[in-house]
Amino acid sequence: MESWQYLNPEGRLKRLPYLYRFIALSLLAIIGGYFLREILVSDNDISPYYLEMSFAWSIIILALLTPLAIQRCRDIGVSVWWVIILWLSPFSSLKFYIIVSEYTGLTISGKVLMVSSFLALLVLIFVVMLFFSRSTLNASNQSAP
Repeated sequence: MESWQYLNPEGRLKRLPYLYRFIALSLLAIIGGYFLREILVSDNDISPYYLEMSFAWSIIILALLTPLAIQRCRDIGVSVWWVIILWLSPFSSLKFYIIVSEYTGLTISGKVLMVSSFLALLVLIFVVMLFFSRSTLNASNQSAP
């Protein structure tokens, strides 16, 4: 029962538990991505569903990361709506544009790469802000008589 607590967006999350859970999810993403590549990519052939499966894997990891970000936003006193920035990453990735271009026949321009890089940088800044910002819980406890 306690393991489901990590998927619950209620409550707050301090820096160190956030870091541990973020590292654990990152390792899970890397290991899962490696196994996905090993299963779908052979020496001579790439599965036609490799991009779609790896994109779905990134959505699953992001869904697991969202409750952590919500808890951390509450802890530092930031609006929870900022978590939407995390959801920009898979839909701004080059992998997403390649999948869309495969099914629609559209070409990928240099502007798409520039926008994709900018949004990836925005997501990175947000994740770093979540880690390095101080908790508002300590400040509210110190001001109480």
